[in-house]
Amino acid sequence: MRTVALVTLLAACPAIAAPQQSSSQSRAQQIAAAFSKQKHLVAEKHGVRKERYKDVRSEPMVKQDITEYSGVYEVPDWEM
Repeated sequence: MRTVALVTLLAACPAIAAPQQSSSQSRAQQIAAAFSKQKHLVAEKHGVRKERYKDVRSEPMVKQDITEYSGVYEVPDWEM
């Protein structure tokens, strides 16, 4: 009986972790969408037309293993 309960529990654990992972993926998509932007400016003055177009696209990079985010981060202008 304990073996059946243990096997059932182990089979259910990945099913519980999967929604959390997709939730973090969708949250990362939302944050990236907030940083993505497009701008199109047109200025005409004295018969001269200037156009500017800027397209910034952000794509999230979600890593499977949280230890892959570890490292040494430093800011070159900030010394202690």
